Amino acid sequence: MVTTKVVRLTPELAKEWKAKNINNFRKLNQSIVARYASEMASGNWQLNGEPIAFYDDDTLANGQHRIEAVIKSGATIETVVVNGIKKDVVIYDAGTNRSLSQYAKASNIMTNASLLSAATFILNDGADNGVGKLEVLNYYRALEEHFGTAYTYACKSADDLSILRKSGCIAAIFCAIMLNTTSEDKLEAFCRIANSGMPFSFYNMEAPIVLRNMMVRHEMGANGRPLIRRCFNATYHAIERFDKQSKSKVRYNVDDDYYKTIIPKAKGVAELYMK
Repeated sequence: MVTTKVVRLTPELAKEWKAKNINNFRKLNQSIVARYASEMASGNWQLNGEPIAFYDDDTLANGQHRIEAVIKSGATIETVVVNGIKKDVVIYDAGTNRSLSQYAKASNIMTNASLLSAATFILNDGADNGVGKLEVLNYYRALEEHFGTAYTYACKSADDLSILRKSGCIAAIFCAIMLNTTSEDKLEAFCRIANSGMPFSFYNMEAPIVLRNMMVRHEMGANGRPLIRRCFNATYHAIERFDKQSKSKVRYNVDDDYYKTIIPKAKGVAELYMK
């Protein structure tokens, strides 16, 4: 007999349920556990009707990531629990995970994927710290005006063919705004020049043009998070050089740990706006 009920899942109970996770064909994904745990610890986890399920022999059928997250976070959550599923019924996730953009739309936040990716990158300190989607949305919502300004600058271009719309570039511009790295007029001018259609050889020692050469000629390399880091490092270096009116043919070190220094500083300033 299949039964359904809502249960308060404490860390202690989660440990008991974890012991029932026997012969699970799905490998535990620690990244998912970290993200869920972050949501739980921050109080953003909500009862949404998705059940933790057990077979009729009392072994776990579905929910290992949520169980591990409760243990990891030390939080207590409410969850729907289904008991008594026949052992020959295959349990698997058939649905498609909701993207951050879809969560944003559901929360009436009208924005784009690049901005949300930039916010995620900053909130995660450029790494993969398992920050949950709702945490990112709350962070973005609190600083929406500043992210919007960063995106406006990133799109400054006569022909609207912006190379700075990549999330790493937007994140760097956002940090430059937070840290008051340069004046608004200079920052706007920097973005306009970087996005311009100037020939590569024209003023090729100017910081925005050096950056443009790297971006357009695909010299950034990599993809995914490494590419975001490289875009961030190169863009922030270029903004600083532009502010100092420093001309050089030396390329930026896009693989250094620059983002690890800049992002925490920018987040510290951003917290003042969130209070």
